[in-house]
Amino acid sequence: MSWGENPGSKLPGRWEGGDGGRGGDGGGDVGSARGQGRVIFEGKSEFNDRIIVREDEKGIRRLLFAENAPAQTVMDMREPERLVGAYSRVIMVSLGVVERPRRMLVVGLGGGAMPMFLRRNCPEAEIDIAELDPGVVEAAKGYFGFKEDERMKVFVGDGRKFIETVEKKYDIIYLDAFGADSMPRALATKEFMEAVKGRLSEGGVVASNVWASGSGKLYASMVRTYEAVFGELHIIRVPLSESRIHLAFAKGVGLSKAGLMERVGGVEGRLRPRLALRFLVESGYVEVGRVKGGEVLRDGEGEIGK
Repeated sequence: MSWGENPGSKLPGRWEGGDGGRGGDGGGDVGSARGQGRVIFEGKSEFNDRIIVREDEKGIRRLLFAENAPAQTVMDMREPERLVGAYSRVIMVSLGVVERPRRMLVVGLGGGAMPMFLRRNCPEAEIDIAELDPGVVEAAKGYFGFKEDERMKVFVGDGRKFIETVEKKYDIIYLDAFGADSMPRALATKEFMEAVKGRLSEGGVVASNVWASGSGKLYASMVRTYEAVFGELHIIRVPLSESRIHLAFAKGVGLSKAGLMERVGGVEGRLRPRLALRFLVESGYVEVGRVKGGEVLRDGEGEIGK
């Protein structure tokens, strides 16, 4: 049975390998857990030794996979509709590229802040979410207010396997493939990116959160891999972070920085809460040609470190 035939179900059996579907929805750029309030939940799962939810005195709630580690999700429980994490705000530039997406895929649920933002602002869209860890899904539902509905479903299993087997095509595919020290090769290679490209609809875009720690060879190799697969790539730096947002098109669309600013400027006022997307592009745009070196990443070489 393929994923596409059974929306909302768990995987048949258990896949070996892969780390796809981990990741968050906007917290990795906001620091570690130290001093971030009391623990309101702590558990573990097959994929994470610790799943921790903390809340501080201001009502800021965080999902973490270890103490003093980058948060996977940050949510203001007084204003849960607001995107707190800088990465999750910048990646919404994608909504200026595809203004009225009909179908979206999010790889990595975290606490669910990003899918919930997408649901509020794109109420008619179908949103699929691939999340590796059922424990993360439980935490998102129990402590961050995430809810599935008729058009927003979580598929529990490996994100790469989902993309390789699903029959649907998506207007926007969101990828969150970074960790504090490394990233899973399964979500970084040319072979994976080719599978992602194959799931894009005509005119669709891949919006990826890429960890650029040290801005060294690893990040340059990620850029070279995207260039080898996609027809056009744009990079936006996340403020006060080592994250970069990659916007990748299957074919070249001839979009310049000015053109991207114009597109996002036309949509930012319709988003609720409003996001300063035009400013984020203007201040954070990185010319791809400025990233030197690196080599195309391929399957079969294990975890990618710094």
